[in-house]
Amino acid sequence: MSSTKSLYEILEVHPAASPATIKQHFQKLILLHHPDKQTAATANDEAYIHQLLKAWEVLKDPELRKSYDAQLKAQQLKQGAVIHGEVDLDEMDYDEETGTFSLPCRCSGSYTIKEQDMETGVDIANCDNCSLIIHVLYDVVDDDD
Repeated sequence: MSSTKSLYEILEVHPAASPATIKQHFQKLILLHHPDKQTAATANDEAYIHQLLKAWEVLKDPELRKSYDAQLKAQQLKQGAVIHGEVDLDEMDYDEETGTFSLPCRCSGSYTIKEQDMETGVDIANCDNCSLIIHVLYDVVDDDD
């Protein structure tokens, strides 16, 4: 993901918007910028139309949207976060039942990171009791090999 507009910003919706709201905004914007409806003010909107289509493709699919949301959250946390340390994934405890890795924090809280989030590129974990954040070092392994 780049530092440009998020897919939600492109479709002019809030990240918590319902699928129906997202669809409604997409339809409104695509009609407004459709080549057949172009005016002098909306000419050369081809790149914007491609952005709209990409945003719609991702946000209409629940699984793609969930993955995108995890990536977006990780990107936002990285931008505003002060990382207090790096921890190798091997140093964390794994809970098979919940699919999470955890590590005790010095405040008696716990850093946790979900396996499913790591598959989408999330590599930071927040303490559930204080404001400390750690960078979790790991490599994503493709099970298909």
